[in-house]
Amino acid sequence: MTNSNFIDQINDIRCEVLKSLEELRQSGSFQTLSASSEKLRNRMDSISKRAARRLQTSFDGRFVIAVVGSSGHGKTTIIDEMFPSLASKGWLETDVTDTTSQALKIEYNDQSDGKPPVVVNSWTLSQIKGMFSDAEVERQNERNGITITYEEDHIVVDGRQANFNPSDAKHFKFPKILDVYPFDAPFIVPEAKQRDKDFISALTVKQASKNIKTPPLFQTSEKSYNTLQLRAVVKDVTLKDDYKNIRKWTGLDEDQLDKLVFVDTPGIGTSGSIKDEILTHTLESKSRRVLLELFANDELDIIVHLVLCGRQSDFANIWKSLEETMGPGEMEDLAERIVLAINGTNIFFSNADLNRHMTEHGDHLDTAIGDNIIEKMAPGRHFKPGIACFLDSKRIVESGGFLKAGNYAKTYEGYRPVLESWMTKDSPAAKFLETYGWSESFRENIDALCDPEDRGQGFLTRKIQELISTKGDRLFAKKYLVRSGLLSVAQDLKEITTEFYDAEGGVNSQATLEAIKGIMSFLDKEDPLAIEKFALQSFDAKVDEITEKMSGPGWVMDSFEKVCSAVYHHLVEQTGAPAEVQETFWRVFLNRAQEWSEIWGYAYAILPTPAESKGRTIDLVRHSLKMHVREMLYQFQSEGYSPEPGTLIEQSTEDKDRVLGVIHKIEKQIEVMKSICKKVGVLV
Repeated sequence: MTNSNFIDQINDIRCEVLKSLEELRQSGSFQTLSASSEKLRNRMDSISKRAARRLQTSFDGRFVIAVVGSSGHGKTTIIDEMFPSLASKGWLETDVTDTTSQALKIEYNDQSDGKPPVVVNSWTLSQIKGMFSDAEVERQNERNGITITYEEDHIVVDGRQANFNPSDAKHFKFPKILDVYPFDAPFIVPEAKQRDKDFISALTVKQASKNIKTPPLFQTSEKSYNTLQLRAVVKDVTLKDDYKNIRKWTGLDEDQLDKLVFVDTPGIGTSGSIKDEILTHTLESKSRRVLLELFANDELDIIVHLVLCGRQSDFANIWKSLEETMGPGEMEDLAERIVLAINGTNIFFSNADLNRHMTEHGDHLDTAIGDNIIEKMAPGRHFKPGIACFLDSKRIVESGGFLKAGNYAKTYEGYRPVLESWMTKDSPAAKFLETYGWSESFRENIDALCDPEDRGQGFLTRKIQELISTKGDRLFAKKYLVRSGLLSVAQDLKEITTEFYDAEGGVNSQATLEAIKGIMSFLDKEDPLAIEKFALQSFDAKVDEITEKMSGPGWVMDSFEKVCSAVYHHLVEQTGAPAEVQETFWRVFLNRAQEWSEIWGYAYAILPTPAESKGRTIDLVRHSLKMHVREMLYQFQSEGYSPEPGTLIEQSTEDKDRVLGVIHKIEKQIEVMKSICKKVGVLV
């Protein structure tokens, strides 16, 4: 397991960066600079928001292991067997598929932490609004005449004019107008309700109309919630378990078990249900949104993608949505955190088609796993999971295995020779296992799968433990240093201090002005035509050359960026400025170019390419770029000689020392973070 000292070190870095941010805010000179620069205020606001979102709370060093799979693939059945004491309390519904869309979070029952054993958590108002404002949800609600009104602290769903099928609507039990609002605080389930089957069922299952009770199920902070309202707002139910099986399978001690959290996520691709009445369209999207929110908020460390043998993976639906919202880079990171779990290994023997592939062609693994799962997981790429586990359910196998023995051990005693034959050298199955790097672990997997006390579930848990032991520090470095924004916040603070202060903590606006003045010194400020002559001679032909080569949807912005680069390099080459002056001027130029791209519209421009417009758009863009090159030169020449009021700031020795301390602290923490990342193999 991951060294606790590693987490302590990262938390120390977090504290130091946050202290530096606050100390810089307290600096009198920085407050003066911020008052005179909207851009600086915006940059600091951005840093503060990122810090508030992910860095205010201490990193707990727990590994959250999410079991992700489609409805009907046996996900909850496996979790039911992994956590038998929890299952006995009735919280794991295995005999129904129409469950409410919420995560079930399972934590180790450490009696000393004082935490309640069952807690219901809700989404925030913004998360709930995000679900209602989904484009497809809005379209379906409008089509059905369901009106959604967004109030300051809640949402009003009005289905009084809705045009549902009369045969469905006559079974509706809940009011046709409904207020939806988040909890003010988590709901701690009273002890008397923790084993109450009716309470658990009402919270976790979409009950048939005849069984539904419409009065509030519970109240928290003076807000009452009926079961339909809860279906919309509940994010997760957090439960405590003794981890009896996990302890037996892994040999972990209490401190290590306390660092593991298991999450049963809603089924991928869960369809809507008329049982959701006026929320039917909204709740149809909730399962997907629960998963997306968990991923987007970085609440999941290891993903166990569970797929029933013989069925297809629906993970591509989540993968595509995540790429759209988070970017492909995040998905590359996700790939190394996925463990593939093939549930129902007995199906290779009981399913006629798969059994035929196995006995006649030997290509059953290519078909069941390669074609149905791996090729379907990641759209447009060949995804290669590093870890795969074959597992099974004792209850399912004993309800009718291949040998019809009604006994798990005896059934798998019959399967074992066939499973071992999959490792026969040069067989299609052996080649498949070798291709994905699973050959070495498969023999151990067979032993575990044939053990009725393990069933491959223990093997899965040990592989997770192995992943944490070998890659835990790397995963946490990515999560806590990179994805949390800790490193980028520190780097942005360094950029700000470098831009506005010198190496001794003094305000360097004068140095910036001198740098600009030095760069622009070759132009005669007394000659009104100096800029025009220089631009005509040095840049007009370059603009024509750059735009001639541009194509693609972002060609306008690409042209602007290349022209900016040409202007910068020509200016510094023109004057032969020393390296430190060039560095100062580059920071100013880069920030100004980003500002210009938005003010002048290049960042937002969408124009047909020259080829698409038969050359008409290129003349417009060339004209704009040439005009703006002259504007760039004018602004720099003016700033070099006419500093804005408030640019030159008086600074006390105390303030200078404060800023210098911030600079040193930030630089040190950045170096430490980069050193950690390098040590564990994280590129930054």
